[in-house]
Amino acid sequence: AYAYNTVISAWAKCKDLKHKHQQQQQHDKEETLPQKEDICPGIIAEKLLSTMMKQYQNGNDNMEPNVVSFNGVIAAWSNSNTIESGERGERLLHQMVDIKSNNSNQMMIPPDIITYNSVLHAYATSSKCGSFDAANKALNLLHKMENEE
Repeated sequence: AYAYNTVISAWAKCKDLKHKHQQQQQHDKEETLPQKEDICPGIIAEKLLSTMMKQYQNGNDNMEPNVVSFNGVIAAWSNSNTIESGERGERLLHQMVDIKSNNSNQMMIPPDIITYNSVLHAYATSSKCGSFDAANKALNLLHKMENEE
């Protein structure tokens, strides 16, 4: 799990791949790099998390995801700057809560303050940034956090 968490963390640190692509094209017109849409840190990190969960459910105890795994994927979404960044982050948060509630596989992954802050950041930096919908969802999540304390 440590190696997967490390790779998820690497993807979480990827920012503004489209801008880097444009800079590279200015330097080398012949080089064709993938577009940002082709390399979404959130999607890649979430696929890694899914692999971890499947391997753990198939009996590989060394692949048990933890709060660091989920926080890394949510951070990757917050740096993806897509329309769905906030929603995907919040879906992962709910998935953690469901795992904690169901405790079906003895896996307990309670979200922490970093989890909630990462989801709020995902809403704030999504390409919906500035929209009433994203701001309202972030506010609702903030109120939920306050009520759980």
